[in-house]
Amino acid sequence: MSRISIFCICALFGALSAFTQDLPPRTQITHYLPDYEGIEAPILDGILDDDAWTYSAQGTGPTSTLNNWWIQYQIDLDESEFSQPGVLEGTEPIDANDLSFRVWTVYDDEYLYVAVEVIDYDMVQRLAEGEEDGETWTEDSVEIFIDGNNNGVEGNVNDHPEEYATGGQFVLTSGGARRDKEAGDPSFGEGPDDEWYGSVYDNDSFTGFNYEFRFKLSKIGNPVKGDTIGFNIAVNDADDYSSGEADRQLRWVGLAHDESTYGDLYFGRREVTAPLIDSEIVLDGKMDEAAWASADTGWSNPFEGPSQPAVYPSSMEDLSFEFYVLHDETYLYVAVDVTDSEVVTDSEEPGSAEGNTWWDDSVEVFLDGDYSRAEGTNYGYGVGAQLVMTANAAQRGNAELFFGESEDDDWYAATQNTDDGYLIEFRFVKESFFTPADTEIIGFNISINEDDNEEVEDDRDYQLMWNGPSHRERCYGALILGGPPVPVNAWELY
Repeated sequence: MSRISIFCICALFGALSAFTQDLPPRTQITHYLPDYEGIEAPILDGILDDDAWTYSAQGTGPTSTLNNWWIQYQIDLDESEFSQPGVLEGTEPIDANDLSFRVWTVYDDEYLYVAVEVIDYDMVQRLAEGEEDGETWTEDSVEIFIDGNNNGVEGNVNDHPEEYATGGQFVLTSGGARRDKEAGDPSFGEGPDDEWYGSVYDNDSFTGFNYEFRFKLSKIGNPVKGDTIGFNIAVNDADDYSSGEADRQLRWVGLAHDESTYGDLYFGRREVTAPLIDSEIVLDGKMDEAAWASADTGWSNPFEGPSQPAVYPSSMEDLSFEFYVLHDETYLYVAVDVTDSEVVTDSEEPGSAEGNTWWDDSVEVFLDGDYSRAEGTNYGYGVGAQLVMTANAAQRGNAELFFGESEDDDWYAATQNTDDGYLIEFRFVKESFFTPADTEIIGFNISINEDDNEEVEDDRDYQLMWNGPSHRERCYGALILGGPPVPVNAWELY
């Protein structure tokens, strides 16, 4: 294996076909590394063994298949299908091993870091290592597109070179050539003042290449926590060395060079704040108490949330969810309203406990009660809990935590079917999950399991998350335990 310490962005991939997907931008979430004391930024050597990548919202690193940003073109689906996870131009790949890619993103005070693992049968390298601004699109390469001011200019952005001030196109080939002409020729290198850098290396199984990129935030519009930038990734795949061109390009979304079709990259983990209430919440799966109107909310759908697909949802009505959070002196309340076109519960009996709840339509709530954001996998013990309720009221949790309606029980949940899915209300005794009991912030995540096949039991078609993968505390979002809600009549206009 030859190690290459070069980063590149490639140019146009020939003529662009008409973009037919009339779909909202897809959102991915970056995590801020200084949130974790002692975590170092990734070393850009094309070897994806840095601990930093395991803190991304996209998954636990390249050694795991549990990545939430995995582009595998589905050859049995039309490009315009809602459930098509990638945009293909050129000939179809044989399968995911012929061409697919996974992505991780994190950031710190200075840089945005992007890792791309490309799976590919054949590698074609025509340009020499270190060559700049050649025809990178004719060989195996990765292109990163950034719209740092997120203004979504329509048409070919290269007709608007002023956009290069906050982004552009950056390309690296598998052989180490680079292209950044369509980003205004920014400085490339490992120095702290260089505007971008990257490297590429054969992956461990010799089935493709790993790319690592670094972009100086000042080059891409100086995004900070809470900001969103336009973002896209394209992978060029050449199988025939003698042809002089690539066979196909696989993109995350939209078109190359057209900012109006890019996806969204959101800076910062998701957060919600639970207002403090003093009124009673009755858990019956109905959310008919007035206090719920003051709850903070979060949501996820196939475009905005991390997911683990086997079968992709066919529409927003097929699977999406909203959730609501409240707390009082004793309890944390979470209500999850799931939109699901077909509610299936064919594996676990109603009211059963500790079964395979993930095989049925169900809601999983994850609590990192001491906000430790622990390493590795947490399957629901101590303050790192997983609590599950299916749409037919089967439950699963830590056996040491008692489930029930009485005040002495650690947690309880109730469910009701709705006109467009089902709704589950959860109640958690704070002192059973939070350390200390009066903590003000915890790690928090929600996963929705989807089972659309009534003919086959013991399976899961899809899992949709709020922020990061299940059971990985370091990838969760955050829940803040706030004060009382501000009544409308107390607002003042300035």
